[in-house]
Amino acid sequence: MGHSGEKEPGGDGKPHWRHVYITVTFVLLILVRPFLPVTFLSRAVTGAMVASAWIAGPRRRVSRWILISLTVLTAVSIVTGLFAPSVQELIFQGSFVAPLSVLAVFFLTFNAVLLLASLLRRRHVLADDMLGAVNLYFIIGFAWAQFYTLLEIAAPRSFQLPMAYGSVPVQVYHELAASKFLYFSFITQATEGYGDIVPVSTAAETLVILQTTVGQLYLALVVAYLLSVHVAQRLSGQ
Repeated sequence: MGHSGEKEPGGDGKPHWRHVYITVTFVLLILVRPFLPVTFLSRAVTGAMVASAWIAGPRRRVSRWILISLTVLTAVSIVTGLFAPSVQELIFQGSFVAPLSVLAVFFLTFNAVLLLASLLRRRHVLADDMLGAVNLYFIIGFAWAQFYTLLEIAAPRSFQLPMAYGSVPVQVYHELAASKFLYFSFITQATEGYGDIVPVSTAAETLVILQTTVGQLYLALVVAYLLSVHVAQRLSGQ
């Protein structure tokens, strides 16, 4: 017999909507982006990704301990940013910048891999799993925005941005660049090119090529596969 709602086969018979809350959070963050400082947006996105990783349900003990560690670090960062912003600013401007940047890259990659593995091991693909795939698309976009920002910090003028490097204080420039790279990441992932932000260095061009390839392959392979399985289940009444 068919289902009248989204239910986990073999479960308790109740609807299971795990990913919808994270999807709504990501969409709201995009909508309110013009009204939020980039530091607040970054903390909110990080918190949403931590929640998404927990929803994915890491099965291995090592993955759980890694996620616990990342959750603690994220909580400390959010609390410090809210109640002791001067301390956090000192840390991010000091010798901890490089290690924190590496940690951010690891964090984003770990979350993306964890969510992807969770989706691919699903035996029954529900509509909520499709929302999980949407969340992963958002995470990929946010991740590449971070990659672009890190590259511009490590090698200024890797991109041609609306504001010139040196026209504003370095810290302000990095914050403005991070906001622009979030926009640039998603239009690159959608294979749109408006020409307002242009990769200049070879490293920047390589990142753009990789994001375009990963984004298109993700839609063509992973999302198309999950959608086809979901539609087939619906038609067969499973």
